[in-house]
Amino acid sequence: MKSAEYHWVLERASWDSAAQHILFLKQRKAYEYAATFVSGKKVLDYGVGSGFGTLLLSEHASHVCGVDVFPKTIAYCKKFHQKENTKFIRIPDSYTTPFPDNHFDVVTSFQVIEHIPNVGDYLRELARVLKPGGTIIITTPNRGYRLLPFQKPWNEEHVREYHGPQLQKEVEEVFSSVDVRAISGVKEVVSIEHARVKQSPVAVYLRNPIKRLMRLVVPDLLNRFAGASVKKETSLSHYTPTYTTADFFVGEQVENPLDWIVVGKKQ
Repeated sequence: MKSAEYHWVLERASWDSAAQHILFLKQRKAYEYAATFVSGKKVLDYGVGSGFGTLLLSEHASHVCGVDVFPKTIAYCKKFHQKENTKFIRIPDSYTTPFPDNHFDVVTSFQVIEHIPNVGDYLRELARVLKPGGTIIITTPNRGYRLLPFQKPWNEEHVREYHGPQLQKEVEEVFSSVDVRAISGVKEVVSIEHARVKQSPVAVYLRNPIKRLMRLVVPDLLNRFAGASVKKETSLSHYTPTYTTADFFVGEQVENPLDWIVVGKKQ
């Protein structure tokens, strides 16, 4: 359910790189924004990753239940994020949940929709457990700066990535009053994140297709070549954090934001 980019990104004192830290801050900013919707409410956090966001929501909500498909994820959250008003449950790979209809006031689902093969079933399940008048909040990467034209997601766990209008149309099939907003940041953090995912047209349109073809024709030869070219990482240095979530913002759509954040209502 959760991309490897986010799966074990934890809040800590030191980071391997500025890019890694910014990746975390971008997601934390989304949770901070979502926290403004949950005061005193019952919340479902669908796709918890390391669980730090579920814990953040629990500081404001009356009760939060975090769910994920990965057993190790839920075991970790149960061990390190125990709180009286917080619960973690593993759900099956079918993405269904064990909750009754109209159970939660707010449902958050961050960095999940891009992983789901059948988005309609996923959105209908979130709508099913949400009370009438309840709020759905979803985030997902913006393909506009991550992918070149006609390029499939380079993250192999992503089924698709979205432009803003595509995402709005998808969510409006199930929810009403859908508002697609931008998560972005100051120039420096945007530049770092753009550099992290920058794609080479030569690699995307020429080298990578040739590699895929070679894997089909001579897989053993390509694997031996790739293994011989791997260099071991020897650096033990750490990046000292210089940015905070104050360097990010959620607001109206801007050109090529870092992520999209959708706020919708159930009728």
